[in-house]
Amino acid sequence: MLAVLALTACGSATPTARQGLSTTPAAIMSPSPYANPLASPGVGAKPSPFVSPSAVTPAPTTPKPVVFTCSSTIPIGAQLALVSLSGSTDVVVRDLTDISHPVSRCTFKTCFQYCVSSGPRDIRFVDGSHISYVTNDGGGGYAIYVADLPTGKTVLVLSVQDAQGILMAYSWSPDASALVYVLQPPTTGAGMELHRLKAGHDLVLATMPAIPAVGCEQQCIGEDTWDFSLLFSLDGSNISLTDSIVKPVFRIWTADGTQLNKVDSEMRSWSVWSGNGLYYEGAAGVSVWRAGVTTTLLPGTGWIRPDASPAGGQIAYDSRDSSGWLHVYVVETSTAKIFELKKARGGPVYLTARYVWYAGQRACVASDNCVAFPTTSDGRTYVYDLLNSTESVSIITSVSDTWPHAA
Repeated sequence: MLAVLALTACGSATPTARQGLSTTPAAIMSPSPYANPLASPGVGAKPSPFVSPSAVTPAPTTPKPVVFTCSSTIPIGAQLALVSLSGSTDVVVRDLTDISHPVSRCTFKTCFQYCVSSGPRDIRFVDGSHISYVTNDGGGGYAIYVADLPTGKTVLVLSVQDAQGILMAYSWSPDASALVYVLQPPTTGAGMELHRLKAGHDLVLATMPAIPAVGCEQQCIGEDTWDFSLLFSLDGSNISLTDSIVKPVFRIWTADGTQLNKVDSEMRSWSVWSGNGLYYEGAAGVSVWRAGVTTTLLPGTGWIRPDASPAGGQIAYDSRDSSGWLHVYVVETSTAKIFELKKARGGPVYLTARYVWYAGQRACVASDNCVAFPTTSDGRTYVYDLLNSTESVSIITSVSDTWPHAA
């Protein structure tokens, strides 16, 4: 569910590249107007990424946080989703513990046009009571904030100014002790940098080729193949990066930046961690990397937008048939058995281990100006019950993340 922050759905990216490895401390972390949520905890203290903000006013060049409010307390162990609902563009924390009686616990106000700070973008759960997101100011500045739902406070985690580059993606370690992010410096020919922010130290762990300039209008042919995913493994021991935007870049590192796998000669896309494996689409079909060994799960099969079940053992995905229609499937990772849920559906996301959300599709008409595919969104969404094999209409229009994450 991770998107390229520097791009719109089919926007432009940045020029060419170099490659290498550096452990030199990076200088991109701006002096924070808040207490550093990843500051060194001191001797004997347990590292915590979440602290109360100080009273210092944020610098004018730092994009501001968005407004959020909570109307009720989130119960311990609740099953949550960050979603937008019909009739609103705001993002809500939806309690789906009793899916027949869902409750909207918190609301994040959104603004993406004519805003002082645009966002929240790439919003996700850090844990069951903290949510991170990105804002940008339209002038090249980015900020990552963490919202503390119980206290109503917001903490600035990272500020990136225009002169420092473009924030491409970020990911939290499962224990929230480290934040990794990809920065594209503005220097012509400079490659992307993988940073790790942990215990108050910001290190460049690796560099990679830059994303080349791309763009498209209306329907985007790249929507089925373009994937930019920066992910931690579920145990926090590995970091993966999958970039299939025109020029492939594929990396797997240990959490301290030691390179374990590098492939730039073959297009690999749509990666997702499930169990102890990284699953992705490659030349052989859907393959899985585990502890340095690569095997093929689904030979000759392509997938789009895979999402791993929070219970493990399953991955939902969509795929186009020969006529261009999307179908939603679930594959069992232990047996490679595939089950089709529905045709003319796309973008599946596990709301819980039992329920899968997805969007409807219809045939294009002339006024849709479809140029890449014969189908487009029909404006409806659905929830599929895996236990009863039934589908129901949903008022959820988009899903950004769910909690708990797979473990």
